[in-house]
Amino acid sequence: MTAATKQGLKAAMIQHGKVLDVDVDRYMLVVATEFTKKIVSDITFASPYMHPANGEGVYVMPEVGSLCWLCEPSDGGMPFVMAWSSAQDEGNFKARKRDLNPGDIFLGTRDDNFLILRRGGVVQIGGGPLSQRLYLPVNNAIRDFCENYFLNTIGGDLEWTIQRSETDTDGNRPALLRLAARQFASDKNPLAELKIGSHEGDDPTILTLTIKESGNDGAATKIALSLRKDGTVQWDIRKDLVLTIGGQLQAAVTGDVALSTDGNMNLQATQAFGAKGLTANVEATTGPATVKSPVQVSLDAPQVNAGGASAVTPVVMATPTFLAWLFTHSHNIIVPVPGTPVGPPLPPPPADLVSTVLKTK
Repeated sequence: MTAATKQGLKAAMIQHGKVLDVDVDRYMLVVATEFTKKIVSDITFASPYMHPANGEGVYVMPEVGSLCWLCEPSDGGMPFVMAWSSAQDEGNFKARKRDLNPGDIFLGTRDDNFLILRRGGVVQIGGGPLSQRLYLPVNNAIRDFCENYFLNTIGGDLEWTIQRSETDTDGNRPALLRLAARQFASDKNPLAELKIGSHEGDDPTILTLTIKESGNDGAATKIALSLRKDGTVQWDIRKDLVLTIGGQLQAAVTGDVALSTDGNMNLQATQAFGAKGLTANVEATTGPATVKSPVQVSLDAPQVNAGGASAVTPVVMATPTFLAWLFTHSHNIIVPVPGTPVGPPLPPPPADLVSTVLKTK
């Protein structure tokens, strides 16, 4: 100590202080000492690491009111804050700090945003209780906890949103998942958009899928699929629909079934083709109705109509000739009242129809 004193050095002084002002542009502080009651201006503060080359390092910007240890160096230089002090509260120094385990490292502010490096490899990053992410080394998992989530890329967007309303008092805040994908990164708009969840207002729709012809403004919709909570499905397709099934196709409908087309309609079976109903109707609006054999029509009521023809029993139609005669025959079969004179019998069909089988159930 004697040699150091001869060189002009003196003993360093360290005392407790409190930050009164912060100059964020110059990284300078104004500190009031607790013991000597001095106000020291334009002093800097220490950090775990800093380098003047490019501002790199690990450092913070202090706040007014923070407690510190002020050091007056032994070489007579300007005082500086060498460390930060924790406030004492009823015999402990926790001062509302986070609950940590030995070895945990915490970075955070009073606004509830934080970074915690926990022992065991867990990393916890958050902007608040409902906006945080966990990195878990178990199964290499990442877990996100949030109220709203947005993932925006040049290829598309993924959004989970909760619609808040100041007038909402029942706690039922509508939730919606939206996935939008572009065909090209340069497209202005997404080519395909999927929405699942609550749609606008009281709309019962729960899922919509929309596919455009391009990502340009005003592009026409080519496919639109809508599913409602009551089970209703609406599917609008502006081009071809090709359905290939390796097994069986079964459809059970409790209501009516209607198929209409502006072009031709063909039904083809490599084996038997059956149609069953209370009535069977075959009608052509611009020409004769033709049916090729073998076709089986099974009825639960005695009525078969084909271009005006009628039969009182279920039939098995085996040849085109018989079908042509049946569909063009317009003489109605009338059951006479007992005792009424009966007219001449109907002419028999051509000879090639004698082999036709007419069976009654």
